[in-house]
Amino acid sequence: MDKKTQTPEPEQFSAEAFDEMFQIQLRTWKHLADVQMKFVNLWQEYLNSSFQRVPNARTVSDLVAIESGLSAEFGNRFSECSNEAIEAISKAQQELLSCLNQEAGNREQATG
Repeated sequence: MDKKTQTPEPEQFSAEAFDEMFQIQLRTWKHLADVQMKFVNLWQEYLNSSFQRVPNARTVSDLVAIESGLSAEFGNRFSECSNEAIEAISKAQQELLSCLNQEAGNREQATG
């Protein structure tokens, strides 16, 4: 702290901002890793369902019906995972911009 103005030194602002940005990135990467595991599990479920159903097909129209059913069953779930990933990235972007704006305000205030 600067004893005259009782405001943190600019270097301290930067260290705190970098720490906050790192924490935002770390939380986001963890969340995205979780979403990626959801995708992997969904693909596993999809493939298992496909391998169980396809051998029962007798005609091409049976295959089309099986694939249509699988698409209906899993399509929304894949879409939900994609939306979750996009939301996580968007939230991180907003948090990082907020952090940078706060740091800019703190620097402006410190320089006066």
